[in-house]
Amino acid sequence: MRTFLLIPLLAVVGCESTQCKVGEVASVTVSVYDASGAPQFADSVTYTVDGEEGGDCEPLDEAGTEFTCGLEEPGDFVITVEVGGIMFNGAVEVGMAADGCHVQGEFLEITAA
Repeated sequence: MRTFLLIPLLAVVGCESTQCKVGEVASVTVSVYDASGAPQFADSVTYTVDGEEGGDCEPLDEAGTEFTCGLEEPGDFVITVEVGGIMFNGAVEVGMAADGCHVQGEFLEITAA
C-alpha cells in the first residue's frame, strides 16, 4: 500500500519541478510606435526594476521596433526608449504567474512622439 501512495506523490512533485525548468518568460515585451501608429526604430531601449538598473532590452526584430526587457524578473519596470536623441518612458508592473515558477509577462507600447 505504501508503494502505491508514493508513486502518485512522486509524479506530482516531478511535474511541478519540470514546469519551473521549462523555458524562460520575458518580463516585458516593448513595441515602439511613432505618432501615426507606425512601428518606430529605437536607437536604444533600457529598463530599471524597482528603481535598480536592469540593463539593455534585447531586440526581437531586425527593424529595431520590438524588444524584450528582463527574463523572469518581477517588479515595477520603467522602460526608457531613445529615438533620435529624445527619451520616452513607460512603466508596467510585472507579477508572478499562477504557477509560481514564471513571471506573468507584460506588454507595453511606447509612442515616441
